Amino acid sequence: MSDETVLYHEDGLVGVITLNRPSVLNAVDHAMVTRLAACLDQARDSGMRALVITGSGRAFTSGHDLTEPPLTAGTPIGEVHAYLWEIQHLTTRILEHPAIVIAAINGAAVGMGAELSVAADLRLASEQAYLLFPEVRLALLETNGVTWLLPRAVGHARASDWLLTGRRVPAGELAAAGFVSRVLPPAELLPVAMEMAREVAASAPRSLRLVKRMLHKGWTGDLHASLLAEIDGVVATSQSPDLQEGMRAFQEKRVPRYSGE
Repeated sequence: MSDETVLYHEDGLVGVITLNRPSVLNAVDHAMVTRLAACLDQARDSGMRALVITGSGRAFTSGHDLTEPPLTAGTPIGEVHAYLWEIQHLTTRILEHPAIVIAAINGAAVGMGAELSVAADLRLASEQAYLLFPEVRLALLETNGVTWLLPRAVGHARASDWLLTGRRVPAGELAAAGFVSRVLPPAELLPVAMEMAREVAASAPRSLRLVKRMLHKGWTGDLHASLLAEIDGVVATSQSPDLQEGMRAFQEKRVPRYSGE
């Protein structure tokens, strides 16, 4: 296993990001935040259409490494503020990423680990996975926009329960809440996530980007705004060469070869 804190590789049109500090359950330090941002940018620049994020070893990530600066006591407030913005920008990178981001939650997703999974477009969980937002028990506060995103993913009542109690939320409950679409045996998690990613990557890129954008905008806008956005999206896709390719492939009973135009 590489000593890189975050691993990245590409498999066709699918990028795979692996959080890689297994000796500390993939606890997130500053170097890891910087590297994760770079991997997200690399996937965007490489034109990846789907992106899988998972963890090495037993955990997705155990959250912030509170023994490392700049979150340790005595760090100048300006440095803490700048670092927190780096963390917040991870969420915007995921939400605004042209690829569909799939969180393959292989184990404990604590604190920042839970928050990163909230920002993903699709989520799968191992039977051993759980979410834990421990901030209220540690006199801390959530980051990565989770107080805005989580209620929209699972409803206000469940989000309040999970965030205000700081209790462990097991995989079965995550599925029942609609937070993850499937719970899988540990050995099947990454293969199924990769299969899902390849299925996504085979679809028309422009349509994927538009659906992702409208799903997120639908949380803040009203029905009329969503109706208008859908009209704009259909008009945009109707002018795309990929639409003609999709129609031809359907008629010829073959896999479409989308260019992303």
